[in-house]
Amino acid sequence: MVRRDAGEGEWVRSGGADAGLVSLNSTWDRWMYFHYGYGFRRDFIREGYFGQSTWEAVPTGIQMSRIEFHPDDWRTMWVRGQNNNMLYKSTDNLSTIDLLHEFSGRVEYVKVGRQNPDVIYVLTSNNRIEKSVDGGTNWVDITPSATDNNGVSN
Repeated sequence: MVRRDAGEGEWVRSGGADAGLVSLNSTWDRWMYFHYGYGFRRDFIREGYFGQSTWEAVPTGIQMSRIEFHPDDWRTMWVRGQNNNMLYKSTDNLSTIDLLHEFSGRVEYVKVGRQNPDVIYVLTSNNRIEKSVDGGTNWVDITPSATDNNGVSN
């Protein structure tokens, strides 16, 4: 359940008790994305609507948590694959996805530049930080060395 607004009767339900991984679109918070036991879904929370909402299927094989949203375009987002080391991008609100890159470790976090969304940072499970300045076409390992950060790892 998601609380749409303050006040009585402002809760919206989508999925069921098994809808465990959920993200809200930070650019347009009327869109909700979730994975539950029967598939991957997106849902638009309609104005003035209370109760069960309707949902649409989205491509399978992606993680619905930790979605990184474009700062200005609610339709564009970056999601990690279910095998966790792949990063996908969608420019049509998850109607389709395109593989951007396969990393050597599990994608833990993705951050997109707020001033320039072509700048993307990815932190992987093997303590690597990779950066792209061209929207994900090319990647450079920018992990600081142990001597650069007093022996502290990521």
